[in-house]
Amino acid sequence: MPHEVRVRGFSELSEGLALDFLHPVPAEVTCSSCHDLVGILWLSPSCDHRFCTRCLEQLLGQASKSFCPVDQAEIFRGQLVEDTSVQVKASQFQVWCSNKEQGCTVTLRICDLREIQGERDMLRNQLNEVNASLKGLNLGFEHHCTHTASVQNELRHRVQQLEQQMAQLNVQGAPAQPQVGRLLSGLLATLLPQTWPPIRDSIRQRSHNLLNEKQACLRRKDEMITQADGQFRWLLKEYSRTRRHQRHGTHRYSSSPVFCTGMPGYRLQLRIHLNGMGQSRKGRFMAVQLVLLKGPHDAQLPWPFRHRVTITLVNQTGPQHVSYTINDPSFPRPQGDHTVPYVWQEFVAISDLEASPGLAWNDSLLFELSVTPPAPPPPGLYPPL
Repeated sequence: MPHEVRVRGFSELSEGLALDFLHPVPAEVTCSSCHDLVGILWLSPSCDHRFCTRCLEQLLGQASKSFCPVDQAEIFRGQLVEDTSVQVKASQFQVWCSNKEQGCTVTLRICDLREIQGERDMLRNQLNEVNASLKGLNLGFEHHCTHTASVQNELRHRVQQLEQQMAQLNVQGAPAQPQVGRLLSGLLATLLPQTWPPIRDSIRQRSHNLLNEKQACLRRKDEMITQADGQFRWLLKEYSRTRRHQRHGTHRYSSSPVFCTGMPGYRLQLRIHLNGMGQSRKGRFMAVQLVLLKGPHDAQLPWPFRHRVTITLVNQTGPQHVSYTINDPSFPRPQGDHTVPYVWQEFVAISDLEASPGLAWNDSLLFELSVTPPAPPPPGLYPPL
């Protein structure tokens, strides 16, 4: 009897990959709502059920509590506990080879499958990089070939002109004509090979530039912006291309740089779902998530996080901005990499976004994040615990 379960949230494994397990998957490592095997689950102490981040976003949305879909017990955002043991437990589960229907009887552990797929993806990425580099080198080579051909044509044209002028000379110049022709032929044979070194140097320089661009791209991924006043701006470029990649690729959102409110300070990040979240909103609304990340100075900060947060999609040519505010998100201190995201599933309709030139000005979206500390308590009152 097949035991097919979808897998999500495992590094090096394709998101939503359906695997046929050798034995039934235990309930404590699957989401109680969607029943997927997910790398990180959130435990609700009130009902002892575990949920993935996606299902929790659908249950909680912008609310601080909801009801368990299994037993209708109350679920509180601030009481959720991150369970990261799923990765370790699931790594030893046995799965059938994807070619089982063709007669293959091999079984693999999840950890072995991840290594195999990781090696496959690494080789595929290396092949794509080589192909891209070769394509760039080919374009440079074709350009220099064209330039070389024009030089050759120019030299031939000048030789023909000289030969025509020599033909018009009187008889006294006839004996010198063969010698001049030999000199011109030697000059042509000498100049043409000299065109190769510039081509070779240009190809080397282009390869060096491609490597530098790749390294710069990797450095930008680790970018963190620190602003003590809590005012951040982020420009998401190539909106159309990024939306197509999210729709057809495995990564369904774009992450902003990490916003740090000071030293020490809270670490926040935006996740932009350009094609929306959930089947009913997919392709109709852009969704925005606010994530509180684990930081190295969390022990020095007050918890829960009660700052006032405003997220604005800026109209770059007019005053019609799109803005939402959370007065008190009450984020608990992250126990894992981050807390359960705060989500706006209908941040802006895609039809409104693309109908307003200022919101997607020059194919870019400009986001502003404003983080304001809570007001101090009135004199004589203790601050909230």
